[in-house]
Amino acid sequence: MLQELGDQQDARVQRMDTPRLFGVPLAQLEPGPDRVPAVLEAMLKFLEVEGEGVQDLWTRSPDIAQVRRLQAVFQNAGTACFPNGCDPKVVAGLLLLFLHELPESIVQAELYDCFLAVHDMPDNPTKLKNLSHLCSNMRPLHRAVLIRIIRMLRRGADQGKSMDGMAIIFGPLLIRSPRRSSSIRYFGLPAIVSSTQALIENLHAIVAKLGQLAPAGPADPIDLTLRLDQPEGVLIRARPALFGPAIGQLPTIQAQVIMTDPPTAQLPIQNRAQISGNIALITRGDCSFSHKVPVPEHPLSV
Repeated sequence: MLQELGDQQDARVQRMDTPRLFGVPLAQLEPGPDRVPAVLEAMLKFLEVEGEGVQDLWTRSPDIAQVRRLQAVFQNAGTACFPNGCDPKVVAGLLLLFLHELPESIVQAELYDCFLAVHDMPDNPTKLKNLSHLCSNMRPLHRAVLIRIIRMLRRGADQGKSMDGMAIIFGPLLIRSPRRSSSIRYFGLPAIVSSTQALIENLHAIVAKLGQLAPAGPADPIDLTLRLDQPEGVLIRARPALFGPAIGQLPTIQAQVIMTDPPTAQLPIQNRAQISGNIALITRGDCSFSHKVPVPEHPLSV
């Protein structure tokens, strides 16, 4: 349904001179308060006010024709424009369509696996700490949009709306599975929903911590450099994980890079003797980062 509406919208807006509001990157939309695009902010505010007493706001599908008509009103006006008596459920449907048609994930692809790893963390304080760091490492615009949407969902939860239901609906729209990742095949949706619910539950604490954390920017220095002797001249740069010891606390390491067996470390490691004292190389997929890391850990491994 959403794809059909989006395709029809693409065909219409190509013939229009007004600014395109759907299916374009966030950075191309007119900014509103706190970086959030004005059209998105308008929909969120409308739903917070007009949808306050609508308990089935996210559980009952709106009329598709009405969503299409409201989308046309927005596009013809070049901005958010709500007709008198506008049904909050129709606006809710338009918001979901807006998020579905974004050409980019709000949570960027490089943080996808880290967000899913929150699902496996043992307690809420650990989840809060990692979610705060992950949000801090998001691009400023995307972080602002994520926090603003989660703020609306938290307000709905405080009014009695189902937090689980909202996490199921919004999670896959906010934390999209990148095409290169195989994680979605194994535990994608449950982990996405769990992490989204943790965001809603911990919103206020996350926002408070973000005020104390320096947000990462595109010019931040790279923290880890791995230089390979064979093949000669290969230099690998990376950012450290958000768990484990800080890179600055570790001495310079010279060791062999050994691929784990199995490569994704989803099962007990078979070549522990080779890995001991060396650097374990683990590939993506099959399980979360929080599952991979404890498996190869060994008192003698690097």
